[in-house]
Amino acid sequence: MSEITDNLPQTLNISEMEVDQLAHYTQKSWLEWLELMANLGMVRDIDFQLAKFFARQENCASAPCVAVMVCAVSYELSKGNTCLPISHNWNPLRALGASQLEPLFAKELLQCDWLAELKTSSLVAHDFQQAMCLPLVFEFGSLYLQKYWHFEGALAQKLLEYAEPISIETSQLSQLKTQLDQLFAWQFNYLFSELKVLKHDNASHNQIQRAICESLDVVDSTGLAFDKIVAIATEAKSASELAALTDYIPLSACLNHQKVAAATALTRRFCVISGGPGTGKTTTVSKLLAALVVSSDTHLDIKLAAPTGKAAARLTESIGQAIDSLPVPPEIKQKIPTSASTLHRLLGAIPNRSEFKHNAQNPLHLDLLILDEASMVDLPMMCKLLNALPAHARLILLGDRDQLSSVEAGAVLGDICQLGNQGYSPAHSAILDKLTGYQLPRSQQLGSAINDSLCVLQKSFRFHSRSGIGQLARAINSGHHDSVSTVFQAGYDDIDHHPVDADSYAQLVAQLVNRYQQYLSLRFVNNGTMHMASFARDVLHSFAGTRLLCAVREGEFGVEGTNIYIENALARKGLIPKDRDTWYIGRPVMVKNNDHSQQLYNGDIGICLLDESLSEPRLKVYFELADGSVKGVLPSRVPPHETAYSMTIHKSQGSEFDHTLLLLPKTPTPVLTRELFYTGVTRAKHQLSVYADPAIMQRAIQQKTARSSHLSQRLVTDGAR
Repeated sequence: MSEITDNLPQTLNISEMEVDQLAHYTQKSWLEWLELMANLGMVRDIDFQLAKFFARQENCASAPCVAVMVCAVSYELSKGNTCLPISHNWNPLRALGASQLEPLFAKELLQCDWLAELKTSSLVAHDFQQAMCLPLVFEFGSLYLQKYWHFEGALAQKLLEYAEPISIETSQLSQLKTQLDQLFAWQFNYLFSELKVLKHDNASHNQIQRAICESLDVVDSTGLAFDKIVAIATEAKSASELAALTDYIPLSACLNHQKVAAATALTRRFCVISGGPGTGKTTTVSKLLAALVVSSDTHLDIKLAAPTGKAAARLTESIGQAIDSLPVPPEIKQKIPTSASTLHRLLGAIPNRSEFKHNAQNPLHLDLLILDEASMVDLPMMCKLLNALPAHARLILLGDRDQLSSVEAGAVLGDICQLGNQGYSPAHSAILDKLTGYQLPRSQQLGSAINDSLCVLQKSFRFHSRSGIGQLARAINSGHHDSVSTVFQAGYDDIDHHPVDADSYAQLVAQLVNRYQQYLSLRFVNNGTMHMASFARDVLHSFAGTRLLCAVREGEFGVEGTNIYIENALARKGLIPKDRDTWYIGRPVMVKNNDHSQQLYNGDIGICLLDESLSEPRLKVYFELADGSVKGVLPSRVPPHETAYSMTIHKSQGSEFDHTLLLLPKTPTPVLTRELFYTGVTRAKHQLSVYADPAIMQRAIQQKTARSSHLSQRLVTDGAR
């Protein structure tokens, strides 16, 4: 026993006295072990208390075994999993991340027949009828808390209801095709710009041919007269002269995924449009909305929403820009909404309650809801949202399936998008052919009805072939570390990589100080030409141009440590006060809790400024709200918050920064995954600086998140077409 316990202080970070406690507990019951593990911080206290509560409800010999499984289910929820897979040889210590304790346990505790214990428990349901009245449910080989089993099943049922096609008459199909052809007509300006660069670089015939195919979405080059096509492209003196290419490239040889996505959304009540940064999700939606408005005989009540205030503000900005460039009359543009709200505001959050004003009994007043950044929405919230939709409504989800999943339990967008690899059904493909003019491949497999509602955008307009950021994002998703190294070594202008050491850390802080100097140097001029709100907006936008993203919160390489380093460096340079109070001019903060009365939500960024428009100037913290307006709040009224010179990658979801600096820790951590790395990289719009050791990057790329959930399985099982 002493050989086992000698190493425990190092592996568990516990004291010698606590080791003695462990040795004393060797022959104890599961509940006593769980209590000790809770005291040592190995499981959360809420996990143990829930297990203890269930053990008291069970009046049979299986109570301790069921209790430890309940503890593990609760523990899994904290990691984002909705259920816990259980087998005959399930090991609770490994499930709880405490396998190093295994030598201390009595063998009979670990040799339990876990599935048999579940079958004999009076608290575990094994069919639908029992599940309505018992607190635990065992299905698909996994144990659920009844609430999350209900959320998963209810969401699957709602999604399948919405996945049904909309009946469209032949005359209306013709009208919609005309609108789509107009809205998604070839834009030759981009190709002309590409050709100018290629001609300057003396590009080869094949390089010019590839550029034409990429720009015009050519997927089948069989029989195309490329000698003539390349000649027209190279001889063109203006973008308008490239229109002659339409005589040589038929629409049936092309495939514009944006147009296919819009056509799918026009023909179904539910649609998912997924794609990486710059693939044109909001552009697609703006064109889709124009087609809907033109074809509708009545007024459509359309709402835009996103999970966070920052994401809502970005959606408001991006869709407003997209609508401005639409080739439709002004009266059509005026009917398309441009202002997005947060999900909480849309549903009508009730302070201190998990329920909302809008629900199945009091549905939302809308005909179409577009939800951006859907990957951030957890299982309970998505279920509540669909319950609050009126029966006739349409729903479009936008998001990146490769990004981080929601902080809370569930990976709804990822689970739905798992079904998108089977292709469209013959019936849906036939309709899409008529609407788009393309020849789409037919699925030969029997799949879920959800398949016909999924669209993946694949061409990035922001990250072209010369973009290191785009190439790096694709390399990370490939899962091959060698590909990532190749991208960094290729000499792209928009990315740079630095190993983590004392010199590079100092360089990182100095770079941030130089960048942040720009917003800290702005001054309010009260000359009648600028209001305080306009000045605050300028400061917020300047600050948003650069951000440091960290993978973790604690330590020198986390948010807490870097914020202190940056703050001290700014003070040494005289940009902020050396002897500063909590609040000072220029301090950026991030809200940590939702405050519905203030219309401020988790993740919102504000900056403390001196309101000099008042007769007696005073400090206020200014936030840009989802609708684009700016709100000043007294420091004492700001919800719980933290300094935000740096932020976690998790908190950065829904945001973009001109220059993103990404810092990974020097030691491995479970949170460092492929999805986290990809999300951090894709927050950069124009410039990315990565500070990370190669071994840590390799570990992150190889560690792909896999959440326990059976939403995909329910969508296939219940929705086979």
